[in-house]
Amino acid sequence: MKKILFSLLFCSLTFTEIFYVPSEYPTIQEGIDVAQEGDTVLVDQGIYYENPKITRSITLASNALFDDLSEWAQF
Repeated sequence: MKKILFSLLFCSLTFTEIFYVPSEYPTIQEGIDVAQEGDTVLVDQGIYYENPKITRSITLASNALFDDLSEWAQF
């Protein structure tokens, strides 16, 4: 029983979701509102006229998060 409980707890803590703006949610704030602790709100290129409020520990990022920066000049 302890192994099952530990497995369920571990799985619930390690699975996070990515919410895509604007393809899934039209505004950044809507993406933030559905995100839970540890989730990511990924914002596509565009102009967003918003003042989002974040009230929990999430990652708010653009698609630049996945850019390969290995060839950028290093200072």
